[in-house]
Amino acid sequence: MLISAIVPVVASACGPERIISYNMFSVYNHNMDHDPSVAMNVRYWQNFTGKHFSDEQILAQLENAGDYSPKANPLLEYMKQKRNNEAVEYLEKLRDMKLAAKLSEKNQWKYPSKEDLEKSKRLWAGVRDWATEKLKGRRNPLQSRYVLMAMRGCFYTDERNKMADLWVRYDRAIREADIHRQCEGYMANEWIRNGSVEKARDFYVKHGRLTDLRATFPQNVTTETFKKLFAQYPNSNSFPFVIQDYLNGLDSDLNPRNPEDKKAGADSAATRELRNFVTFATAVVKSNQSKMPALWLSAQGYALYLMGMKKEALESYYAAQKLRSPQRMAYNVRSLVLQVRSEIEPDYKSPKWEKYLTKELTWLHATATKEKCYRETEHTHFRNHYTDVAEKITRGTLVPRFLEAGQEVTALLLSSYVDELTTTQTVSNRRCTLVQRAPQAVNGDYGNSFFSLLDTISSEGAIAYYGVVAKGGGTEFEKSLLPLTYANASYVAEAIGTKFMRQFKFENAKNFLKEVDKEQTESMNIKPYLAYSTNEALWFNRNQKPDPKLQKKAATAKLTFCKEMQKKEKKLENMTRKNKSDAKYAALAYEMATAYTAASPVGKAWALTNYSWTSAPQPRQTAGNAYLKRAQQLLRASFNADKSDRNMVRCLAGLTTLSRMGVKDDEYAKMMDMLSRLSGTQAFEEHNLGRCDIINDYRNSH
Repeated sequence: MLISAIVPVVASACGPERIISYNMFSVYNHNMDHDPSVAMNVRYWQNFTGKHFSDEQILAQLENAGDYSPKANPLLEYMKQKRNNEAVEYLEKLRDMKLAAKLSEKNQWKYPSKEDLEKSKRLWAGVRDWATEKLKGRRNPLQSRYVLMAMRGCFYTDERNKMADLWVRYDRAIREADIHRQCEGYMANEWIRNGSVEKARDFYVKHGRLTDLRATFPQNVTTETFKKLFAQYPNSNSFPFVIQDYLNGLDSDLNPRNPEDKKAGADSAATRELRNFVTFATAVVKSNQSKMPALWLSAQGYALYLMGMKKEALESYYAAQKLRSPQRMAYNVRSLVLQVRSEIEPDYKSPKWEKYLTKELTWLHATATKEKCYRETEHTHFRNHYTDVAEKITRGTLVPRFLEAGQEVTALLLSSYVDELTTTQTVSNRRCTLVQRAPQAVNGDYGNSFFSLLDTISSEGAIAYYGVVAKGGGTEFEKSLLPLTYANASYVAEAIGTKFMRQFKFENAKNFLKEVDKEQTESMNIKPYLAYSTNEALWFNRNQKPDPKLQKKAATAKLTFCKEMQKKEKKLENMTRKNKSDAKYAALAYEMATAYTAASPVGKAWALTNYSWTSAPQPRQTAGNAYLKRAQQLLRASFNADKSDRNMVRCLAGLTTLSRMGVKDDEYAKMMDMLSRLSGTQAFEEHNLGRCDIINDYRNSH
């Protein structure tokens, strides 16, 4: 029965697509914007209870904001059983404190009522008074937490003087680092209120509280902001953080991550701001007042780069490199030099250039693998600033320019280098080395930029790459990259063999597929889809199931297909002109059309020539597909060779189906008319075409 509708379903070997936004100027690691207090508090209570509870249970108790049921208070109930009255009282007051905070919380969905605010204030006052009173007693393990609770109570009841008195009195007595940091954080807020903003900033920088640091600056930082700060504090510890955010923000304005966003023009506010910053940075360096001239020079260079003045930017970077600076800052400049040189290098075939790249990419790889993963991606994929640098420079500049220079092998190695460093280091990839692999995860070997390039590059380039991977060799630069890539010859041979299959070059395909070991095929997540028969017509059976017999032969399915189709193509070619009008020729052509359709992007045996599949493919995938075009030719040849009802029905069913799938056919209406006229024949009924909605709708509308 002809299929009447196509339901969008995707089976893919690819991992989830990542959207990367690059911030190339990096003099601090944004991982430091992380408050470990919650984790340290959980650990404290873990030790306090002899690890009787899970982290989740303790966290739920500590964050409890008003649920007084025993079930919601496991830690509290446990302390009652242990008759630890100190801990019981503390946890009860902690719960009151959390409720007080919740009652006064404001957001876009909720605004506290007058009653809520009054109750919140009463709870805070109770917490304050209780904790202050507890500090008068003998010292116990919860002493530091009493100080923090008392200071919080004072802060939220607007008794800042009492809060300051508590800090002066107990500052040195608070032994736990996380508690001391939290107490001082409340004082930092008070310092800001009293005009000691820079003192608070020093605290925020020291402890990595970057969100709080940003809040001490205007929402829109400009060169004027830097001028005012520099006039008062030429060596403010805030400069590296604010400058980095400032430049990367302007970068986003000039180079929006979303292609639909409008890019700022040459005389935009962003560009004018950059010009002002360059002028000011020059003045700062000349003043000799800054102890961080390398910071200002590198920032000046990046501003010039964003303005399109790449050679001038390079001069600033080189000047910065001559000065002493922290490692992070030095590495930042080194990365930026590589970025600019990659973009302006005139001769990509120069041995001198390749020698430089060898040194820098080896360093970049080593630095990236040593750097800790970004906290926000540590459970999904390996990413840090230096992997971003590698992606930006390699994919954005090096690969395209080496391709322009005709050095396809180098481009492939570079693409594999950055993929192995980044997208393959995911929880969904079997080659993962830097992040623990998720259970039953698919691998991303066929969804990365390297494979896309290998799949579309010239056959000569792909074969040359295979030679380097399988036997070594290549230029000195290529040899240096090889250890940093996924140098699996079997993986490459399989991809090249499949590439030749799609080109009908079955002899070439066989030569490469013979080199593929069973382990490689067994590891591919398309393996289950290699067990579909190519002998069942798609137009009569969209619900085909895998063949149990073929499942055992899945590892050699591609090689078998090549041998069979090569044999059939030769047999068809050898048939005489006379044979073109007999049933044998027609049967062979129809059989081949069925097989090619099955192995096309829309067929059930799609995995023979593809690595992903959808039942709702894009028109470009079908209209220009060589297998579907060949199937169309063969169906026409079969139709012309045998005019029996049986053959005409099956060929017309195939041709009209291909046409609906996007394979252009100007005779679609004519073929549908012929197919309709064949209704009532035994062949028409054998395939249940009388129940086909598409045919019936066509007949009713014509």
